[in-house]
Amino acid sequence: MLLLFLLWGSQLTAQPIHRIGKAMPGADSILPQPYLALTNANVLDVRTGEILENRTVVLQDGLIQSITTGAPPQGADVQDVNGYYMLPGFFDGHFHGRTLDAAQFALESGVTTVLSAGAYGMQDMTFRDAVTAGYFPGPDMLAAGVFVLRHLGDNALEDPRLFKFMNVELEGTDSLRRVVQVNFERGVDWIKTRVGGNTAAGVADAYWLYYTEEEVAAMADEAARYGGKIQCHIQSGDAAIVAARVGCATLEHGQYINEEALRVMRELGTVWTPTYISTEGFALPHDDYNTPTARRVAPWILENQRRMLRTAHELGVTMVTAVDTPYGPESVARLAGEINAFIDYGEMTPLEAIQAATITSAEVYGLDGMTGSIEEGKEADIVLFERNPLEEPLNLHNAMMVISNGRIAVPFRSAFPGLNGRPDRSY
Repeated sequence: MLLLFLLWGSQLTAQPIHRIGKAMPGADSILPQPYLALTNANVLDVRTGEILENRTVVLQDGLIQSITTGAPPQGADVQDVNGYYMLPGFFDGHFHGRTLDAAQFALESGVTTVLSAGAYGMQDMTFRDAVTAGYFPGPDMLAAGVFVLRHLGDNALEDPRLFKFMNVELEGTDSLRRVVQVNFERGVDWIKTRVGGNTAAGVADAYWLYYTEEEVAAMADEAARYGGKIQCHIQSGDAAIVAARVGCATLEHGQYINEEALRVMRELGTVWTPTYISTEGFALPHDDYNTPTARRVAPWILENQRRMLRTAHELGVTMVTAVDTPYGPESVARLAGEINAFIDYGEMTPLEAIQAATITSAEVYGLDGMTGSIEEGKEADIVLFERNPLEEPLNLHNAMMVISNGRIAVPFRSAFPGLNGRPDRSY
C-alpha cells in the first residue's frame, strides 16, 4: 500500500482548498476533467427536497456548467444515467485516510470532500495538493497539518520551528499558539486538537480535560487570527462545554456527551460531529478501534450517543457527518451508515440527514459557495444512486457513479454486484 508521505510531495505548490475545481498547470494531462453530459438524471435539490426529473447535467472544466431539460450540447461525451438519482458528493468531517487506497475507498462510498482529523505530520497537505493537482483521484481535503497534542514526537520534524517540542510536553498558551502559527504559515486549512481524553483508544480518562480552558482558548484565538477554525476532540460533556465556550468550531465524537453540553453548544452555535458509526465499530472484531477498552465501554456509549443524537436534533444543534476511519482494509464504517444513524437514532428525516452530509457540511466548512449542492457554477462533485434516497436511504450505501472535482472516480454502473438494495450490515 502506497503511503502519500512522498519526497516529491514537498515540491508541490501549495493549493488552498478554496480553489477546488481549478487544477494546477499540467494537471489535465494527468487526470482529465471531461466535457460530459449526464442525461436522464433525477436531480435532488438538497435545499428543498425537490426531485428535478429528467435533467441533463453538463460538466466542463471541473464545474457544473448547466442543468436543463434539453438535449446535450454538441461535443460533450454523453452518459445516459437511466433515471438514477443525482446527489452532491458527501462530506466526511473526520478523515484519517493516508493512502491511495483510502482515497479510492472514500470515493467509492460517495465521499468527495473531507476534513482531515490528523495524519502523519503534514502528510494531509501533500494529499490535498496532489489531489487538487490531478496526480491521483481522491476527495478534496481541508488539511489540518500537525495534530496539536501534548507529545508531538516525530511530527515535530515537519518544521524546524517545532524541533524544540520534540521531546517535551507541549503545553502553555505561548507554545500552543506557536504550533498553530506554524501550521497556518505552512498552509493548513483547519487546526485539530484534543480537549478531552479518549478512553476507548486508551489515551486517558474520557472525563479528563487534556488542555486547560485557557490553553484551548489560546489555540482558538490564534486560529482566528489566521482566518481559520479549530476542531476539538471531546468525549465528555465537561470537555464539550469548555471547547464550545472558547470558540471551537466543531466538536468531534462526544461518546459521553450530555444534554447540558448540547444546550451550551446550541446557544453558542457550536457544531457536533458525532462520528457515531465508528462507535458502532468498537464492538466489532477487526475494526479500526477494536480494543479491550473499546469493547468494554461500547454498550454504554452506544446507548448514550443514540439518546444524545435524538436530543441534539430536538434542541436544534447543528450536526455534520463523519466516519473517523483510515478507510483501510479493516475499516467497516462508511458515510452512508452515519447518514442512516442520523435517521434511525437522531430521528431526522432522510432529507435532513442528507443535508447534514452535503449542504450543511459545506456551510460549516465554508465551502457552500463551491460544493454541497447540485447547482450551476459549483464544483462537479456528484454521486448517483439507483433509488430515491428520500424513500430508501439505505440505498445510499450503493453509489453507482462518483464524480469528484469534475473527474470520474467511479464509472457509471447499472448494477451493484453482490448487493440488492439493503447492505449486509449497516456500516
